[in-house]
Amino acid sequence: MEQKNKTVKTGLILLTALLFTGCITTGRHRQTAAIPVRWASHLDGDFSFSEKWSYGEWIFKNQFGQLVCDGWCPPGTEAMHDTDGRIIEDSLTAYYQLVDTTHYYYTMTTNDPQTPDTLWHTQAERSGHDTVTCYTDMYGGAYTTMHIQIIKNRCFPLIQLISPEPDGDRVFPCTGGSFAIDQTCWQQGILKAAYQFTFLDSAINQAFTRKGKIYAKIEDKSS
Repeated sequence: MEQKNKTVKTGLILLTALLFTGCITTGRHRQTAAIPVRWASHLDGDFSFSEKWSYGEWIFKNQFGQLVCDGWCPPGTEAMHDTDGRIIEDSLTAYYQLVDTTHYYYTMTTNDPQTPDTLWHTQAERSGHDTVTCYTDMYGGAYTTMHIQIIKNRCFPLIQLISPEPDGDRVFPCTGGSFAIDQTCWQQGILKAAYQFTFLDSAINQAFTRKGKIYAKIEDKSS
């Protein structure tokens, strides 16, 4: 049985990818600025955030030091707890066959006035010889995702709001900024980059900036 919480995570990743594709095909992509890529033989800076990790959504340690799912959990796991919330000893193996306790390493930092130096999980995928797209995961109540499509020597960033309200979805195009990529890592299949982008909230005619770093393995989806 596929783990339900992992299925939800995967579904949201696929949703964000499809929505980004929709932005391109409907012409919204053309509203965002084409930012030149600066290729660096070695990109300086602190990328130690890539050594930090978190468990998947809904995974926590209980008072007994056990990793447990508390939230949207696979069917059958609740019955494996005793009345105090401890996982029953003879159910431990079966429990962890259902509950995903993978270490998910952080691959992106972003800085904004509300949440400075926030760590994110981002996916990077190669869809062609000259095209790589990366996008942040949506989880934990986050309804926005940043997309950066890299085509040859230019990149096209945008932020998409996925609203639970009817007709509430919005796109914030990039109006300018900078993007640097470590060329050595790129040739090894790793996106190591530093960015600073300015986006426009057209509803209130106000610009805002996002700045940070990316360190993510590039998955090849071109075949």
